[in-house]
Amino acid sequence: MARAGAMQVVLLGRTSSPLRFDGAGDGYLHVARSFAAQLGANNAGTEFGGNWLAAGVSRVEMKLNDVDADQDLEIHFCIGNLFNFWQYDVGFVPPENAWGTFEVDLTDSTHFTHIISTDGGGFAKALQSAERILLRHDRAPYTMAPDMIQGEFGLDELKLLSSPPVSAESKTWGSIKSLYR
Repeated sequence: MARAGAMQVVLLGRTSSPLRFDGAGDGYLHVARSFAAQLGANNAGTEFGGNWLAAGVSRVEMKLNDVDADQDLEIHFCIGNLFNFWQYDVGFVPPENAWGTFEVDLTDSTHFTHIISTDGGGFAKALQSAERILLRHDRAPYTMAPDMIQGEFGLDELKLLSSPPVSAESKTWGSIKSLYR
């Protein structure tokens, strides 16, 4: 998996810096829509690209926060490429103005919905040829186009984990956030 460089983030409809700072002075990614639209963020760089199975990645952990006004959010993790993309069916409900830790289990494809399927590949192939990840608000039934909502959420401390742990080059969340300072 690519480790050079820092995470480039695409936020649909946003032109200002997506980095905000909480009371501790630690930055986090602020994902927001000021009107009802698709709410989410995906990486546009290569930092999450590669063969996740060969790298031993079996779980993804992140912290989410329903910042500012209270919304009825359901955040989903997605992974794959432009032709083979999967959404984790377990929706995360971030706590209101507090950080909650959430985990995605990549070992069971039955907990994912195939939202883009144009290459005939399955879940394992998506993990072997991952180009991007996406975090978005969506409600069942899951399709390529997610539900619209006006709102915002915070994302922090995104981690790729393995079971059992394997040694890897350290890439800190702080170095990724430094792009937006």
